[in-house]
Amino acid sequence: MLLRPAPALDGSPQQAHGPAADLVANATSVAAEPPPKRPPTEKIELDIDSLPNYEVLKPIPVLIEPLGDKVFVAEAPDLNLSTSGNSVGAAFLMLKEHIAATYEGYHNKKAIDPERARQLTLMDKYIGKAKRNWF
Repeated sequence: MLLRPAPALDGSPQQAHGPAADLVANATSVAAEPPPKRPPTEKIELDIDSLPNYEVLKPIPVLIEPLGDKVFVAEAPDLNLSTSGNSVGAAFLMLKEHIAATYEGYHNKKAIDPERARQLTLMDKYIGKAKRNWF
């Protein structure tokens, strides 16, 4: 046997009362709210002003961009080099080390291809002499 609420005497729809009414009201308000929006991914702009073992002639511009929640990509667009890390700081430090290692590697080679020669010319605008390590 199915029980239905009796219609109101004046013909208007009946309102639910009590805990069921609260549950229905909360369900409709939750359903009406849009899901929270993720913040737009913004690039962080930094400059490298020091490198291990080399002088920096002028700051090297760096862009760091999140890829999800746990991966960050650090890029030096002027030098066409990039690295990744699991934090902003890790990605930035890895890029500094990568730039220094790449610069040193290009300088130590006797013959490099035209693309690497072009990249080395760009690096020479930012990176100076090797630092002396005094202990």
